[in-house]
Amino acid sequence: MFYFRMNLHLHFRAMLIAKTVVTGVSNLSPEEAERIAGRDPDFHTRDLYNAIETGDYPSWDFYVQVMTLDQAANNPYDPFDDTKVWLHKDYPLIPVGRFILNKNPKNYFAEIEQMGMDPAHLIPGMY
Repeated sequence: MFYFRMNLHLHFRAMLIAKTVVTGVSNLSPEEAERIAGRDPDFHTRDLYNAIETGDYPSWDFYVQVMTLDQAANNPYDPFDDTKVWLHKDYPLIPVGRFILNKNPKNYFAEIEQMGMDPAHLIPGMY
């Protein structure tokens, strides 16, 4: 995700939000995925629920990378192309927080299906 922010000196900065998984990555083989999809379409939902229930909380670290508009204009590639990665040596990852799923809903209908997203609840500066 890209954002443009202006600081107190009226200088614009481009920001890229990046995330890394903390709990590790585990993938299914194509054969396993095909078998499970046909027999158990709720496999991943149940796996997530059980992980949270047993205290093995899924979590992600979030970072931002910052670039001036001059740096963006002089970049050898389009930094706003979603298929490109900003080089960490040029634009280091700045840690901003950790996202942890640590609680399952008690009433799925009331807490999830009827949930409304309110733009007023966004993190300041992240809109």
